[in-house]
Amino acid sequence: MQESERGLKFLLKVDSIYKDNPSIILYARDTYSLLNYYYKDQKNQKNQIKYLTKLITVDSLIKVKYGDLDNEIIKKYDTSNLISEKEDLIKFLKKEKNTSQKTTLAFIIISVLAFSFTFYFLRKNYILKKRFQSVIEQINGSKKSKENLLKVESTGISKDLTEKILKGLEKFEKSQRFLKKKYTLNSLAKELNTNSTYLSKVINLEKDTNFANYLNNLKIDYAINRLSNDKQFRLYTIKAISEESGFNNQLTFSIAFHKKTKLQPSYFIKQLKNT
Repeated sequence: MQESERGLKFLLKVDSIYKDNPSIILYARDTYSLLNYYYKDQKNQKNQIKYLTKLITVDSLIKVKYGDLDNEIIKKYDTSNLISEKEDLIKFLKKEKNTSQKTTLAFIIISVLAFSFTFYFLRKNYILKKRFQSVIEQINGSKKSKENLLKVESTGISKDLTEKILKGLEKFEKSQRFLKKKYTLNSLAKELNTNSTYLSKVINLEKDTNFANYLNNLKIDYAINRLSNDKQFRLYTIKAISEESGFNNQLTFSIAFHKKTKLQPSYFIKQLKNT
């Protein structure tokens, strides 16, 4: 190893001397040939190209200056072979560079995608947690009373009748009769001793929704409150929770739950378990 290093230093010294003393061109040629072999063995393509270039230049000068002697040198190492070898090395390095650039580009793309997905999921998780907190705050917070006067006037129904229907709806909500399946507008109107037209108008204007959404919202509020206060209820399957909450099936429950809270029931339950 030490001898190789000493030999390399000697060859590089000859290269340095040749720059200042062109008369040693024949020695320089052998030096560049050895340096070419050395760097080829070391798989150092850049330095190999460097000394191949010098070797080709020296061969060209020898051809001009030393006519007959050049024939002997050509027998030792054909210049055309040197040029071919140099071109092959340059092509190899270009290919390596392109491969490296493609690898770098692929790495950048993968990194950007990974960052984007991470950012997306972190943001999504942040938004979902904010929605969960909002639902919990609504459960714990007091509900503000609404002014009904202007709405009453726009229904075309008398104030007394409207108040009667609203009181009937209040009892209906407290009794949790909405948990019965297949409740209809007509059946509720009969229970409240009114007609479906009046009941529909009051619900639309005083509850800010239609009858179907009114029922679904009551059922979802029931599910949310019970899940929040009953740890055992959280252990139920989504299907069982939907049935307990008055829905005909799991799908309609999940759709209604997401519509009201912008959360999936499974996520809401998971967050409750973690708090």
